[in-house]
Amino acid sequence: ANGMKTIVQVKSLFPSAFGVETAPLAALAGSKSDKTDRLTPTVSLVVECADLAHPARPLLQHQLWTVLITEEFYAQGRLEAASGLPISPLCDRNTVSVANAQLGFIDFVVKPTMEPLFRMMQSTVGARDTAKTDALVTNLHDNYDYWARLGEANLDVDAALARIEEAAHPIKPIKANR
Repeated sequence: ANGMKTIVQVKSLFPSAFGVETAPLAALAGSKSDKTDRLTPTVSLVVECADLAHPARPLLQHQLWTVLITEEFYAQGRLEAASGLPISPLCDRNTVSVANAQLGFIDFVVKPTMEPLFRMMQSTVGARDTAKTDALVTNLHDNYDYWARLGEANLDVDAALARIEEAAHPIKPIKANR
């Protein structure tokens, strides 16, 4: 709930980034408290985006974070089952489609949170330097497409982690026989 409130605040503070014509930002600067009023929700949005950003990272990094969070969810589900509690959504290894979970996460959490920041960044830097923002947006779309292609298939988290670790560390150290 706080995330959506922050997004609404940022959109109202930077309307030109969202297609609403207004006076230049410098003309709105006003008092120190006005600047603080703009800074607080903007920093909150940046921090929230940093927390959710793994789908906007390159695929290998995104897969690693997905595997780690999925394992954390499964561990919670095991503890809930062992305690006789109902297993929380996304926490049952036998019923969760990791691909569908990631698609939902991107559609309903990541995109609505990160797109306002992307727009604000692009309007602030203009055409000068959008390469970083463009890369994040491209990664987000590519990773979404990856999960959509995977479809209903349930990701074997253990096998995926092994593949990710192999890709991250392709050269195995040689163990000396002593």
